[in-house]
Amino acid sequence: MEPRQSDTGDTQKPTHTKQCPFGRYLITVRLGLGDEFLCIEEVAVSKDFLTTKQKTASRGVHDVSDLYPE
Repeated sequence: MEPRQSDTGDTQKPTHTKQCPFGRYLITVRLGLGDEFLCIEEVAVSKDFLTTKQKTASRGVHDVSDLYPE
């Protein structure tokens, strides 16, 4: 893949970003074509404050067999 050329004539290598959860944080990193690390774009606090135990407890089972008699 060839480097892109911007309107000013500067060439930029194609890159992409990836979000990586790390504890309570969500880290956005910029990666190159071969997935090599280039830089950290952003560090944010994760909005998901539930623990794994709380997440699994909130997914209950509903018995609906009495609602649909045969």
